[in-house]
Amino acid sequence: MRQRIFSLSTIILTVIFTCLVLTSCMAANDKNAGGWYPNESPNYAPDYDGEEDFMFGESYNQITENPFYNTSYQSSSYFSMDSFTASYANLRRYIENNQALNGNVIKTDELINYFNYDLETPEDGETFKVTSEMSVAPWNDAHHVITIGVATEEAEYIESVGNNVVFLIDSSGSMSSSNKLPLLKEAFLLLLEKLNPNDRISIVTYASGVSVKADGMYADQKLQLSKIIDRLTASGGTNGSGGIQKAYELAEKYFVPGGINRVVLATDGDFNIGISNNEQLKTFIQEKAASGVYLSVLGFGMGNYQDSKVETLAKYGNGLYAYVDNLQEAKKVLVDDFNKTMITVAKDVKNKVTFNPELVESYRLIGYENKTISQEDFENEEADAGELGSGHQTLVTYEVVLKPNMYSSIQEVFNLQINYKDPTSNESKTFVYSATDADLNNKEVSDDHKFVLCLVEFSLILRNSVYRGTASYENLLNRLSLLDSVRTDELRYEFASLARTAFERKLVAHPAYENNPLDGIIVKIYTSFGCINARYEYGSEINYTTVMLNLFGKVPSNKVFRVCTDSGMTLELTPRQVTYDMEIYVVEVK
Repeated sequence: MRQRIFSLSTIILTVIFTCLVLTSCMAANDKNAGGWYPNESPNYAPDYDGEEDFMFGESYNQITENPFYNTSYQSSSYFSMDSFTASYANLRRYIENNQALNGNVIKTDELINYFNYDLETPEDGETFKVTSEMSVAPWNDAHHVITIGVATEEAEYIESVGNNVVFLIDSSGSMSSSNKLPLLKEAFLLLLEKLNPNDRISIVTYASGVSVKADGMYADQKLQLSKIIDRLTASGGTNGSGGIQKAYELAEKYFVPGGINRVVLATDGDFNIGISNNEQLKTFIQEKAASGVYLSVLGFGMGNYQDSKVETLAKYGNGLYAYVDNLQEAKKVLVDDFNKTMITVAKDVKNKVTFNPELVESYRLIGYENKTISQEDFENEEADAGELGSGHQTLVTYEVVLKPNMYSSIQEVFNLQINYKDPTSNESKTFVYSATDADLNNKEVSDDHKFVLCLVEFSLILRNSVYRGTASYENLLNRLSLLDSVRTDELRYEFASLARTAFERKLVAHPAYENNPLDGIIVKIYTSFGCINARYEYGSEINYTTVMLNLFGKVPSNKVFRVCTDSGMTLELTPRQVTYDMEIYVVEVK
């Protein structure tokens, strides 16, 4: 891990931070210590006190936390892996601006994968290197957390063949504020400095119409390119689809076989002319990605930020998705992580994690809610999935409930299978890794593992998650103050400061509403091994059979349970009609 040595002033700030944490912990009362209270409504603070609440002008895809699954009926977990990190920078913007927070902003996997970790790198000729660790969950001492670290190979930016990059810039009227087009222009000037002289650069802007500002210019013409970017102004409508179509046309015109061919889109995602439907955009982008031209998306701004649309573009364009809230973030994405952003080393990356039912009773994938896939898609070589960049580090986290015989013998705890394609040859490949209880136990976990657990706990607190257990800001800040990496890594130090700010404001996100009247109702069933989300139509009946099918995938005759309803009454389960916002809390399963 690349570490930075700070000045005396930074050391002093660290001491002050530690003192504040200890003071905050001593001052806290029992109620603030954490825990989840199903009959208690949280105080969604802070509320934005400006003329409008920015949260309600922005668009985010629905995030519903993954439930626990009992390994007796579902031992494998399937999900797509990518290089997205946008959620952390976007969340930082919300906290620093004291905005009311939408729960759909919080994508735990993107919070975790924003940071750098000291993972082992792949050996020569290998695409991946995988490591794993396990410890007791700080928010629930009856559970454990397994982190699986996946590092990709380092690939160099190719100078000899030249590369082909199209800057696609949103110059519509919605981009006029200082944290949009002006910041975007500074960001692209940074990217220009990283390009090689023989790289081909095109610049396309879109507003009410589409304009080609540079048509295949060589990157050594930096002065002319800089002037083109500097002269950009914001006005008019948002013909995003027209801009995308023109950008791909230029990318195909200057296509470099064996090189990097990429469109870099910078936008707030607010398309209102041309193709604006997410499904239509998805189809168009997928077709273009198949040609070998990839799409990376940089999100800017607030108030009308369309995260749902931008995420869709990046997901199906085989690219990266990052949110740029300041110039430092622009430097991180476009300069420090240049190879990760521009060079793809594995495409259509699909993962299968299988737990041993003899050792693991249940598990829950933390994060990746909008990246889970079916078993059929995992096995289908043609099914689309995420891409990973050069030197990328991904942490996958599971909360697990272990069986009593976990430590009795050396057995495989879980197996990881990664299906992916070579980005150049399109050849399908498979990577396999397994971990035994001997691998995961009886050793001190790393600073990285402890830091990841802090990020997960932060997410649980912000969501007021049903899985938060005893999670609290006080516990989180105390653990952060003990980590060496928080004092030596600038980004981790910044996270500790954000967590402290959230604690001081008692920040809790507005719920990530998941009930759609057209689709029925999500009924949450809480068990000794976790939570199952079951969808029912209005007026349908919940009885012993339907609950057992949701819990175990079958109707075992030897199971007996009682439930506590949302009204707080304890009773034997009798048939109930599904009503809006209905929840069931299972308190006993035998």
